[in-house]
Amino acid sequence: MATIYEKITERILGKLEQGTAPWRCSWSVDGKPIEAMGLMSKRPYRGINRLMTAVQGYRSPYWLTFNQAKKLGGKVKKDEHGTPVTMWKPAPKDEHQKEMEADGWISTKRERWICMGYVVFNLEQVEIDRELLPKHAQSVEAPQIATSFQHIEACEAIAAGYKDGPSISHRGYQAFYRPSTDSVTLPAAEDFLQPEEYYSVLFHELTHSTGHEKRLGRKGILETHSFGDQTYSKEELIAEMGAAFLCATAGIETCTLDNSASYIASWMQFIRGADPRTVVVAAGQAQRAADLILGRTFETEASE
Repeated sequence: MATIYEKITERILGKLEQGTAPWRCSWSVDGKPIEAMGLMSKRPYRGINRLMTAVQGYRSPYWLTFNQAKKLGGKVKKDEHGTPVTMWKPAPKDEHQKEMEADGWISTKRERWICMGYVVFNLEQVEIDRELLPKHAQSVEAPQIATSFQHIEACEAIAAGYKDGPSISHRGYQAFYRPSTDSVTLPAAEDFLQPEEYYSVLFHELTHSTGHEKRLGRKGILETHSFGDQTYSKEELIAEMGAAFLCATAGIETCTLDNSASYIASWMQFIRGADPRTVVVAAGQAQRAADLILGRTFETEASE
């Protein structure tokens, strides 16, 4: 009989084979989902840019370059670090290409594109007079209206049952696990679009915590890695698979599985030559992590 982990892995593989939408942020600002976009263009970020900005956890949806901030009379705050994004632009044509096109050797309908890299800053990272901003961005820091939150007993039991787990606090607009302090930080539960998403993010960060040296000691947690490198990306796969397993145990996977599959698909883009089998490998480590949080072993699960 297939275990709950195998069933969820199979369903996620099916989602990946069907294709998935880009992952979205699970918490909201003023009751609306955060959709990152260029401050000046108002065009929403897509693909990997959407993921790169979403994981930074800022409340404002607006992003701009250093030069754009300067032109608006502002400046980037001290010690703030930018976020890399990409943009595809038509490649400039040299004189030889222009001559070839004129002679009919190269089709003028075909354009060469190059990927350009940029660094952008969230509006919260910039010191600027709000009156100098475009009108659509002047009210971005309006007071947030808290929504009601209904606790899910089965999810609360899983978190409470994590023996010797990390400390958990709620502040700001980021979700992360910090190995140096063995602590999980999340936005307030009321800021999430729905309770199931709050618990999914909580389980994601708790899964990261199982990689601590005093627990399972995973490479992705023990060592420092660059954002998006293979080890970092694999750790994200493990964390989201672990979250999916815990959501299934709590009976809320129907509400969170699409989001998990989308998140996993986004991170797989970072892994060179990745295919669905990468998820299976991550699932094995995620199973160990989920079992640790649940206080189970393979033998105890098999006997249930």
